Order: sequence, then C-alpha cells, then structure tokens
Amino acid sequence: MSTTRITWAVFLIAVVTALVVGLCTVDAAAAAGPELQGTPPTQDCAACHSDLAQQWQSSKHATAFSDDAFKKTWAEGGNQKYCLTCHTTGYDANTDKYVQEGVACQACHKPAGTNAHPGGVMTVSDSAEVCGTCHTTTLHEWQKGGHGKANIACKSCHDMHSTTLRDTQSGDLCSSCHKERNVQANMPMGNTAQCANCHMYTLPDASKAEGKAATGHSFVMSADACQRCHKDNIHEAHKVNPTAPPQPGTDKLIAMPTSTPEVVPAVAKGSSSLAGIIGGIMGGLLVGFVAASSVIRRTK
Repeated sequence: MSTTRITWAVFLIAVVTALVVGLCTVDAAAAAGPELQGTPPTQDCAACHSDLAQQWQSSKHATAFSDDAFKKTWAEGGNQKYCLTCHTTGYDANTDKYVQEGVACQACHKPAGTNAHPGGVMTVSDSAEVCGTCHTTTLHEWQKGGHGKANIACKSCHDMHSTTLRDTQSGDLCSSCHKERNVQANMPMGNTAQCANCHMYTLPDASKAEGKAATGHSFVMSADACQRCHKDNIHEAHKVNPTAPPQPGTDKLIAMPTSTPEVVPAVAKGSSSLAGIIGGIMGGLLVGFVAASSVIRRTK
C-alpha cells in the first residue's frame, strides 16, 4: 500500500476518533448541567443588607436548587432545563447559564432608571401574580378563594425573605384578621388542631407531585380534611346527642406520614457542548496524525 493511501486511511480514522470523543464530551456536558455565570450578586447585596441576606440564606428560596428533594426529582425527570427557570436566578435557556443558584435577590428586585445600585432606586415585584410565575398551583387556588377576591396576597401572610409565616402559629396568624371566627372555631378541637389543618388540608402524598399538587390556598374545607380526624366515625353524626357537650376527638387523630428525602450528590458542573466538540476533534486529530506519522516512518 502506498504512503499516500496509508496517510488518508489514518486521517479518516483520526476524523472518526475526533467525532466519537467530541460526542462523548457533549454527553458529559449535558449530564453535568448548566453553568454558573459570574459571581453571585447576593454577596454584594449582603454587604448592606446583611439582616435580610441572613433571613434569605435559611429560606426555601435560597435552597431551591440545592435541595436534595429537588435534585432527586430533577434527576429522575431527566434534568429538564425548564425546571431551572424557577430553581435558579437569571437562567438563560439559549446559553444554558444562570446567574445564581436558588431564588435570589435579582428574581424580585430590579434596578430602576439608569443609575446603578447602591445609589440608584431598586424596584420590587411582590404581587401574587409574580409569585405565581413559579407557584402556579398556589396562585390558581388563591385566585378562586376569598383571599384572592379580597386581594390578601402572599406577602400578607408570608415573609418574603425568610419565606416563613409572619407568625409562628398559623392559628394566631389567621385570627389576626378572623377574630370572630377564631372564637367560633375554639370548640371541640381545643388545642388538637390549627385552622390550617381543616382549611388548608393537603393529601399525604402531595410532595410526590413535582410541585403541582394542591397546596390548600383556596382555604375551602373538603371531606378529606374531615376524614383525617374522623375516619372511623364520620358517618355517625346521627348518633350524637345534640344536648351533650362536644368532646375532643384526640383518640381519632391520624398521624400524618412524613418522609425524609434521599441525599443525592450534587450534579457536577461541566464544559459547554461547543467546547466539548472542539476539544474532541482536536484530540482525535492529534492522535490520528501521530499514528499516521508512525506508520509512514515504518514503511520507509
């Protein structure tokens, strides 16, 4: 076989090797997930707003990306990129990069005008509709209920930085507005239940619905809520003596199941697909030409 034919044969082998290596690198990059772009801006915000930054750090918004339950569900669903629209800040589907993990300051606060902050004015988006861009199920429930019609929005009950309730007990929070109903509700249950146990009941397996399960924000009572405590005697109301004082049904309480999410290792960051292809091609060509040179020297 002539030297020219040997050279072309080895060149073709090099090209095939480059494509294989490049495609393998692309697969690795896809599995690695999106890239972080630049320095998280929350570090700059914390320089002046340290108290608010500290509240945010322990919130569900801060751990929206790093949460083990999310990572597990995300991996099981094939690491769909659209999830990152809500679980990161500033995600760009075109470049597959995001500004910061979790729901950070820039998700709600935007600069107003041409002057940079600090110094320039920052706006804040805290309406229920803005929250509903990610919390879609909650928004739809809220819109149908009395709270939505009265425009008692998310920030009325939830602290926007810590994402916790504005009161440690949900019953105390409800009674801050529903004073007359708080007196009426303090009847047979005593201290065995809070307002949310009946008015915001959710199914035990709601956590498995990938964030789309009912959250109870319509505040409408359902038969499922009654069965939580009265599973054994829900159809025995006709046997109750109406003149007898009501008795707490603490012996009928059914413990709500709890689950501990499995710890899933964080997904490693990888290079972009373009860089993988270029690197694979260069590496394959280098290997091919080295092999070609060796074969040519042996034929001489």
